[in-house]
Amino acid sequence: VQRLTNETMITLILIILFSCRIYYNPSSLFEKFEECNNRIRQKHELELVQHANTDKKIKELLSIYLNKYQGNRVWIIQYHEGADNYTCGSMRYELCDKKTISVKYLYNNFYLCWLELPYYLHIHNSFIGSIKELEQIDTTLYNLLCRNNTKYIICKLIRDYNNVPIGIFGISYLYTLPGKSLEADLQQDYVELQKLMLE
Repeated sequence: VQRLTNETMITLILIILFSCRIYYNPSSLFEKFEECNNRIRQKHELELVQHANTDKKIKELLSIYLNKYQGNRVWIIQYHEGADNYTCGSMRYELCDKKTISVKYLYNNFYLCWLELPYYLHIHNSFIGSIKELEQIDTTLYNLLCRNNTKYIICKLIRDYNNVPIGIFGISYLYTLPGKSLEADLQQDYVELQKLMLE
């Protein structure tokens, strides 16, 4: 009797398992999973296209600014979180005239705490002047800019719509600043650049 009961139990279990296989078809779960993956993939592809379009627009703007401000180099340092959760900066965009060598590789994933200029800009929003004047604010950046033969810089802090700093827009001059007043134009161009940075 005991043996029969065990065989009956095994048979019942097999019948139940077989019934579950017949009545429960997991293919709908796989279809939902595939649909979810497709949506994520499409969203990612759209974001890549949007980033590429934004990058293109920013580079076009920088080309206009290089001529407008008669600089030798225009650049944007973008703030981001580093691998160890400290705020870092990287020169994400740089455009140079024909006689100026690129330096963006020198400004990649550096800690903001190494420099004083970001903190100065946080209070004053912009800096226009010689690197000799900059030396009073930031000796580390002064020494770096001396190596790049930079004589003057224009910097403007970029903030998001919540007033949080997200980067620095800058123009470097190897010889002299243009004679015209730059502050009003810089503010207007900053607003246009900010919109693109936040797209």
